[in-house]
Amino acid sequence: MTNFDVYLADAKTVAIAGHVRPDGDCAGSCLATYNYIKNYFPHVKVDLYLEPIPNIFKFMKRSEEILSEWPDDRKYDLFIAQDCGDAKRLGNAAKYFESAEHTICVDHHVSNQNFAEHNYIFPDASSTCELIFELLPDERIDREIAECIYTGMVHDTGVFQYSCTSRKTMEIAGKLIEKGINFPKIVDETFFTKTYNQNRIMGLALMKSVLHLDGKCISSVITKQEMQEYDVLPKHLDGIVSQLRVTKDVEVAIFLYELEDGEFKVSTRSKELVDLSEIAVKFDGGGHVRAAGFSMKGEPEQIIEAILEEVKKQLEKEIKRLRSNPMDGPESKVSQNYIETLLEMPWEERTKEHISIRAAREELDKDHYGLEKVKEQVLEFLAVRQLQMNAQEADKEQEKTQPRKGGRILCLVGPPGTGKTSIARSIASALNRKYVRISLGGVHDEAEIRGHRRTYVAAMPGRIAQAIKKAGVINPLMLLDE
Repeated sequence: MTNFDVYLADAKTVAIAGHVRPDGDCAGSCLATYNYIKNYFPHVKVDLYLEPIPNIFKFMKRSEEILSEWPDDRKYDLFIAQDCGDAKRLGNAAKYFESAEHTICVDHHVSNQNFAEHNYIFPDASSTCELIFELLPDERIDREIAECIYTGMVHDTGVFQYSCTSRKTMEIAGKLIEKGINFPKIVDETFFTKTYNQNRIMGLALMKSVLHLDGKCISSVITKQEMQEYDVLPKHLDGIVSQLRVTKDVEVAIFLYELEDGEFKVSTRSKELVDLSEIAVKFDGGGHVRAAGFSMKGEPEQIIEAILEEVKKQLEKEIKRLRSNPMDGPESKVSQNYIETLLEMPWEERTKEHISIRAAREELDKDHYGLEKVKEQVLEFLAVRQLQMNAQEADKEQEKTQPRKGGRILCLVGPPGTGKTSIARSIASALNRKYVRISLGGVHDEAEIRGHRRTYVAAMPGRIAQAIKKAGVINPLMLLDE
């Protein structure tokens, strides 16, 4: 398959469709093909089926002709599926695919199942729009079609910064610019510009985010109730998972938002190590090595735990990689230290927290004379935490709409010898938490605290990771002592 023209020559009716919840690449590639057929095959009756696209993409030519209703009585000579890994992802348009005389699929997802009669699948391509450019004669790509293709490429490459970007990608982008498109405007208005409510919901997602696996993974959840409160729709949540991904030292970002009937849409992104398409396929989803997604029912905490388990399993690939490296090489030593540290971490071990204000008061009074103001503030902190725990325990349904509870920080300020360390020990005892102290005296490099990047030859785990390993549980009370 080298171009569409051979298949369009004998077709009188054509349907085009992309995946559910269309993004920039899906909308751009479908509209590029639709405009091409409209311009150069006027005798063909062509319909484009997509779920409602975000308003930022409605500047593309003929976007107002997109059909978001699916009558039952239509059959097409040719069905073109774009940016879609399997027939189920076509949503309501799948019935037209099944009944069509001939089918084509153009896609770049590594998880694509070659489900059409004719398949043009290249996982190394940056986007489906890049493939559409290859399938259309260059002299027939006008400015409006070029706008569609460029938009899709921008969104699937993160403005040409993701690892899927290649030399060919940049060369095609240059050719599209030569068609006269206003490329700065496309980038600014479709990728970077956000509404006020979009910024607010992104801020909420960042505030609720939680780190996992020694800071290598980050997750966040937005509920349906929160979307209603912030007056946003699922299509307005684009960009949140990418913002989570750029968190320093994070390898994998996981973002969930609630759909209907307890189902969540899961979006994942990774940087260098984890193959997300492999994980997504296990949950009946798909995507790319560094960006994938799926839908799943259940409690968000359980969904995230299931994903984290798969991320941890991929560490076995690091072990295989270690075996293939020379044992006396510097990279081998770094990988060995990295793997050994991860295997020694107490991922599944945690102490069950319980709070008794009376017992906490007795513990503080027993070990500390005076310091009444400090003790009252500590008890107030514990009382609020106890109320939160009791409320969740009494009403399990409430957990679905409440923010995930992460760690808490207390700042104890005072000269040496005033009891800061012993106060921390008493709080740990009152919470039934393991206590561990991290001395920060003489530390000048933050990497000593959080750990070095694994690619650094002299990489070592940070003091926080070492403290967790020493405590033997994943949820100790840590004292960062100057």
